[in-house]
Amino acid sequence: MNKRQGIQDLQARLASRLANKDQSGALAAWLAVEAGNRQYLLPLGQAGELFNPAPLVQVPYVKHWFLGLVNLRGALYGVVDLACLPWFGSNHKSTTWLQTSQSRLIVLPTVGETLCALAVDKVLGLKTSQGFQLLTTENAANSDVGLRELIDGDGKHWLEIDLSKLSSSPEFLDIHERPVYAEL
Repeated sequence: MNKRQGIQDLQARLASRLANKDQSGALAAWLAVEAGNRQYLLPLGQAGELFNPAPLVQVPYVKHWFLGLVNLRGALYGVVDLACLPWFGSNHKSTTWLQTSQSRLIVLPTVGETLCALAVDKVLGLKTSQGFQLLTTENAANSDVGLRELIDGDGKHWLEIDLSKLSSSPEFLDIHERPVYAEL
């Protein structure tokens, strides 16, 4: 009951902040999170409910970034380690996510009957679009999964993820990993 109340309080605070404009008059545009020592911006209109980590059921023969299944409000969700997704410059070959008091699961937009949540290390708060600049790169290979790199006024790099594009990407939806012995 205590964990549920904590999440409800956090969601109420986030909703209150979203309803109020900051001093510059700009509305919050993103939910800022950290995963694997990188900062990410998730569009508020696409980010779903936040949950405390819950026990995961491991699934065999899946990609290393697919952590398993979790029961969230009576529905089974696939859980993905955001820090390990290969499209975001990760070279992790195994999960880095640890369930701590700051960890959260963030529900993605539902595509068809696919229910998925991102595992993040911590929620950093809400961010407005003011003070951010889009970094123009010649390498736009990640546009198919909805990735843009931004820099804030302090020089910190952020990755903005279009969650709708990500959750409908065929590469993201293909979690199957062939066992090594199957290639013999």
